[in-house]
Amino acid sequence: MFEAAEVFRGRYAGCSVQVREVQFDDPCGLLRRGELDLQVSEVPSVEPGIAAGPVLICEPRALMIPASHPLARRDSVSLEDLAGVPMIGPGGNVAKTLLDIHVPTRTPMGRPIPRGPSYTFWPEVPCLVAAGLGVSIVAARAARYHDRPGIAFVPFRDGPAMDYGVLWRTAGPAPAMPVAFVDILRGLTLRTRACQAGHDAGPATTPAPRPAAPQRRPRLRARFDLRRSWSARRGCGRGVGCSGRRASPR
Repeated sequence: MFEAAEVFRGRYAGCSVQVREVQFDDPCGLLRRGELDLQVSEVPSVEPGIAAGPVLICEPRALMIPASHPLARRDSVSLEDLAGVPMIGPGGNVAKTLLDIHVPTRTPMGRPIPRGPSYTFWPEVPCLVAAGLGVSIVAARAARYHDRPGIAFVPFRDGPAMDYGVLWRTAGPAPAMPVAFVDILRGLTLRTRACQAGHDAGPATTPAPRPAAPQRRPRLRARFDLRRSWSARRGCGRGVGCSGRRASPR
C-alpha cells in the first residue's frame, strides 16, 4: 500500500494519499463513514453499502499457536484440529462471513471450537498466543512479520485461502481517481508475484558447455554478462485503507 501511494503521488502531481490501518473489530466503519475512499482488506464482504473489487492477493492460511503446544510440532494442521484449542477472536461488530472464515465456531464435521479471549488491536494477538491463551488463523506470510519467541506457525492442509481485495462504498460521491489507484495496486501485485515466483523457482540450471573443437589458430574471446536484479516489497496486515485528495495550490 505504501509503495502504491508513492507511485500514485509521483504519477499524479497535486494529489496526496493518506494510509490508515483498519482494525478487525470495525472492519468497514471508516470506509462506511467516508473517512476512507478505498480499503484493502479480507474478502468477500457482504457489508451493506460496500462493494468488492478485484482480489489482489490470495494467501494460504496457517495456525498461529503457542510453541509449546503439541500441534506446533506438526508439519501441517487440519480444521478438525481446532476442536482442541481455544480460538482467539476480535471484539466488536464483525460480519458473520468473516467470522466464519477466520474465527469459526465449529469444525467441518460439526465439532465445537472453544472460544478464547478477544482482542481489539492486531498486535494483541501474538501476545495472547505466546501467553498460551489460544490460537489464531492467519495468513501464512504472518510468519515473516509477526514471529516472536513463544509462538509457532503451522500451515493448514485444508480449508479456504485468505483473499485480500479492494473495497469501496457505493453510497455518496465517488472517490477521486479510484480506478487509477487500483490499477497501480494491481500492477505492483503482479510484479511482486512474478518476483516471488522467480525466487521460489530458484536459479535456472545452465547446461554444461560442450568441449571446444580444436583450433588451428588461437583466438582471444571476451564475454560480457550484464545482469539486472530487482526486488519488490510486500506488506500484510488485517486491513489497510487509503484516502486521496487533491492538494490545494499554495
